[in-house]
Amino acid sequence: MVIYQKLLSFHAADAKPDALIDADIDRINFMKQYGVMNNKDELYIKTLQNVVDAYPNDPATAQASFLLTQEIYNTAITEDKKTEKKYTIKYAKELLENIYKKFPESEGGVNAKNLLNQILHKE
Repeated sequence: MVIYQKLLSFHAADAKPDALIDADIDRINFMKQYGVMNNKDELYIKTLQNVVDAYPNDPATAQASFLLTQEIYNTAITEDKKTEKKYTIKYAKELLENIYKKFPESEGGVNAKNLLNQILHKE
């Protein structure tokens, strides 16, 4: 975590926030993978949303938006069908369409299009 903190502080003053956003996304993914918090999935979603909210018009945030939406989609397909769903596949689909429409050439836009195709593929 110290390395990520140093990396984030190094890129904090960059003219373009792309490297800062990428490093922050890597930090968030690291914490999700290795964190031992009870509510790490909720924290993961909330933290990715903070990145998206901080840089709404930067194409680098498309990857954060995609990862956020992918988590929502994964939650929607694994939630117990008997309980009220917080997230739905329809909601994830709408988010993916918006990501692709806003940033079609970015990494997150391409990933959003691929997951959207997977959702729409008839099985």
